[in-house]
Amino acid sequence: MTEIEIYGFIKETLLITLFIQLALSKIKNIKQKDNRVIFLYAIAILLNDIIAIFWSDASFSFDLFHALGPLAIIIGVFFSRLKIHQLVAITTLVGIATLILWINSFAVYISLCFIAIFILLKSSVLMVKWKKLDIYKSSFYIILALDLFASFLELSLGNTPFDWNESVYINYLWYGLISMYLFTLISLNVFFRRLFTT
Repeated sequence: MTEIEIYGFIKETLLITLFIQLALSKIKNIKQKDNRVIFLYAIAILLNDIIAIFWSDASFSFDLFHALGPLAIIIGVFFSRLKIHQLVAITTLVGIATLILWINSFAVYISLCFIAIFILLKSSVLMVKWKKLDIYKSSFYIILALDLFASFLELSLGNTPFDWNESVYINYLWYGLISMYLFTLISLNVFFRRLFTT
């Protein structure tokens, strides 16, 4: 097995586990904490992976995640303050992501990443400052900010005119990026009960 195949297998296993945990918590009607930001980010990862399976164009899947990921954070924060149902938030997420994909602008993707990272870091600091009990949620917001920063790096390097295949250092960066993505998925699975259930 190559490194990409191993990464794909681990990623698919973690995504399936996360999907099963989300589905079981909804089926069993387990009382859930209001973590819409984290919930919508998990849904964005799942949607991106499901669409990537059925869509053969790799660049579409790449652009889709860079629209869905940051939007999930922004919409999650916005809707958690308004106390709107999760299904409305998911529908809004998909609708706005479709509009952004139609626009297909590098500046929009970068702006969304910066806004989402700022929101996550600010929310994390405020949680620790005022609510000392939300330390897990606060640390997970930092993990999500690092994950978005990793995807921002990938997006930025992908939109430069250089041929990165000839670079020796790109492999180190690639290992760092996939490590960050896997760390985020592992954290979502491991801390699922602390983040989503009471």
